[in-house]
Amino acid sequence: MQCGENEMKKKKIVSIGLLAALSVTLLGACGRQQNSAGSSLPDSSGPAEQTVQDTHPGQERSPLTGQWISAKLAGQRPVALMISNEIGGYPHYGLRAADLIYEAPMEGDETRYMLVMQNYKKADKLMPCRSARHYFIYWAQEQDAIYAHYGQSWIAKPKLKAIDDLNGMDGDLANVTYFRDSTRRAPHNAYTNGRALAAGIQKRKYRTAHKSGFRNGLRFHTDDAKPMELAEGKSAKIVDPGYYRGKGYFVYDASRKVYRHYDWGERHRDTNSGKQLEVTNIIIQSCKWSVLDKTHEYLDVVNTGSGKGYYITRGRYEAITWKKSGKTGPTRYYDSKGKEITLNQGKTWICAVKTDYMKRTGFYKNKEAFEKARAKRNA
Repeated sequence: MQCGENEMKKKKIVSIGLLAALSVTLLGACGRQQNSAGSSLPDSSGPAEQTVQDTHPGQERSPLTGQWISAKLAGQRPVALMISNEIGGYPHYGLRAADLIYEAPMEGDETRYMLVMQNYKKADKLMPCRSARHYFIYWAQEQDAIYAHYGQSWIAKPKLKAIDDLNGMDGDLANVTYFRDSTRRAPHNAYTNGRALAAGIQKRKYRTAHKSGFRNGLRFHTDDAKPMELAEGKSAKIVDPGYYRGKGYFVYDASRKVYRHYDWGERHRDTNSGKQLEVTNIIIQSCKWSVLDKTHEYLDVVNTGSGKGYYITRGRYEAITWKKSGKTGPTRYYDSKGKEITLNQGKTWICAVKTDYMKRTGFYKNKEAFEKARAKRNA
């Protein structure tokens, strides 16, 4: 009797299972439409799948300009090369190869340049190569750059141990990475080029790709069709950082939407091409400073911590602040509301200015106002 009851229960369970399966099949059929041939079509009432088209296959944005370049190049470490801005170092060669230029004070109220080049292998003659200052090393580190220089101050020397560098004073790089131009006098005749930089990097077996997860402090506008405007900014047709020696300044070219650089009273040209240096963005960064060595007048330009400054693009400027936590950390820039700023795509020139010299920094609507202000300041 017990066996019979068990058999009945099994049959009921099987029947219920079959009915459930049949119900699912019928519901699925109701959820499909039939075409004229009787085949089933997906339910059109559901969300349609969207295919995102890759409009830049094989490319990534440059960490230095925000523009589209090959993914391989975007992942390559740049070279940061020291260049003299003393009058004896003119004419300059190769400065247009830079994607990013740092300019900062040094002894004697001179300034020195550091060219940061993503595609350094394509660079032609780069001259005059000059010596390291320790605060430039901190900027090179935040770009994960290989640091190229010809000599160094005694203050910079121990700090070079923390960075991959190509020093023209090292014997193994003589006639490999650096050469001397016999038509010019030392120390303004040392030069290099892209092939020579690559040879030095290969000889030293330095890492050539960015660290995993690398990201610098520069943020760029991502709308390729419509550049960013400083809607609340003020007019800046001529920008004067306020440097004493050389008295470099920038003039806005409204037709090309770039700033052209002038130095030592002339158009600042790259002798390789004969073309004037020009950038899309200018950042003026106020830095505290002191004299560390009175004999040689070596400075400490403090580019860590925080400070004030200005961002200039497309004929207008706005006040900003900057922060750099640690010597190797990225410098970040913020607007008056504390929001991280975005730069327009293109080259950038960062001018580090002594804090107490910021009163010399000026923005002018035209040449007449600029010349009048300079004449008054120099009186």
